[in-house]
Amino acid sequence: MERQMESRRGDSGLPEVPAPADDTPEVLNKALSGLSSRWRNWWVRGILTLAMISFFFLIIYLGPIVLMMIVLFVQIKCFQEIITIGYSVYHSYHLPWFRTLSWYFLLCVNYFFYGETVTDCFFTLVQREEPLRILSKYHRFISFALYLTGFCMFVLSLVKKHYRLQFYMFGWTHVTLLIVVTQSHFIIHNLFEGMIWFIVPISCVICNDIMAYMFGFFFGRTPLIKLSPKKTWEGFIGGLFSTIVFGIMLSYVMSGWRYFVCPVEFNNDSNRFQVDCEPSELFQLQDYALPSFLESFTGWTTVRLYPFQIHSIALSSFASIMGPFGGFFASGFKRAFKIKDFANTIPGHGGIMDRFDCQYLMATFVNVYIASFISFKKIKDDYIGEEEQSGTTSSASTSCTSNPTEHTPTRPIRQTEQTPTRGQTPTPSASSTLQRVVLGKRKRGGEDLAQQERLLAQQKEHQEQNLAQHNEDRAQLEQHFNQTLREARDARELEAALRREENAQVETFNLAFLRTLGQMLGGMGSRRAPSPPPL
Repeated sequence: MERQMESRRGDSGLPEVPAPADDTPEVLNKALSGLSSRWRNWWVRGILTLAMISFFFLIIYLGPIVLMMIVLFVQIKCFQEIITIGYSVYHSYHLPWFRTLSWYFLLCVNYFFYGETVTDCFFTLVQREEPLRILSKYHRFISFALYLTGFCMFVLSLVKKHYRLQFYMFGWTHVTLLIVVTQSHFIIHNLFEGMIWFIVPISCVICNDIMAYMFGFFFGRTPLIKLSPKKTWEGFIGGLFSTIVFGIMLSYVMSGWRYFVCPVEFNNDSNRFQVDCEPSELFQLQDYALPSFLESFTGWTTVRLYPFQIHSIALSSFASIMGPFGGFFASGFKRAFKIKDFANTIPGHGGIMDRFDCQYLMATFVNVYIASFISFKKIKDDYIGEEEQSGTTSSASTSCTSNPTEHTPTRPIRQTEQTPTRGQTPTPSASSTLQRVVLGKRKRGGEDLAQQERLLAQQKEHQEQNLAQHNEDRAQLEQHFNQTLREARDARELEAALRREENAQVETFNLAFLRTLGQMLGGMGSRRAPSPPPL
């Protein structure tokens, strides 16, 4: 037995993984039988790529719920491909419960991650049903209990002479969960921010793969990295510029559709997902000034773009520069086990993991990018807006409480009287004329005084109205403030009651759990353990 195992080991001391069979459709094999292997691979990859892109368009058309189901399917398939490699390498050791525990931990981790997501998105629906409400309330405790059960099962499965190998496979499973489940969770989070955050990054990675392959196929001369000898600098650079241009164009097209830019939300009334909103500033056309050298070259002073197009440059650059390192990482993993592909699910492309090795790294970057540069900026803008609004309100209230007479100052009306020239000698006719002038001025002065009194009365009435309005507004503010205090007090009392109820339920559950555990331990202690067989 040992000799058979040694004969199957490679140079690295590990058993070799059997190469997957060729699953290329028979129709393609017959149609391309006369071509060389290089061009045959070209046509197989091209035809299957077009088929996958068409399928991608179809699931986008079907909506967010189908996209989420596809993400979960891809996650499970990638996990299965990686675990299958480990099982193929070490199945000759007959490790107990390896695949069973691997799938059990996948269930536990998915329950932990997606349980909270379901609670957040379907909160009203979850609260309607009592079983779902209990699962949501004790979600983390149930997740911990499930994982603890798997942990104990692993400890009980340890076999002498295979301790190191079993712990190695335990780490294998957990690293696989970290790579696959966590990243797929990020993908779904990105999808809830808006389908554009899901489609554009994935499309950029796909475009980079295609264009890098095409540039490398026709112009590739300089090897890029030893882990993947077929990758060339020509393909890397060509894929970079092609992906940036593609990302800008795709972002321009998608930013004009609410179906793509609005967050995915669950409508509790219709019990379905809806994608409808007022697009944010990120998806509204704005004018941007061009640099001087571009202005002299194009003749334009400004260019009209969506702000998301600028963000798409960062996404495209990451997909082209850092994204391939996910593929290089996968290439190193496959070289360690002397395999070409993770599986042969897609003819000409390998397994699902071969197509998504870069996508998982891209999903993490997009999630971090949204949290760092999109969500944080939105929170900051909302905070500044609230501060400005509160400042405006306070200034308005200050103006209301100030003296109203300051806003309507009265100017004293001066009355000037004309006196006759000193050099003139009044004649009888002149004196009578002067008398008429003086009487006329006195009459006009009386009219001015009456008008001034009327103005003062109007100003006084206006001040009284302002004061009454101010008192009414103040009374309304006090009433609103008191109502807010009452609502806050009622909310605190309700929260305290719910907390007391929750504590009582937890205490009841703990007592029942401890009672059951004591009964189990008592039953186990009453039994006599069988003696070990003689060595």
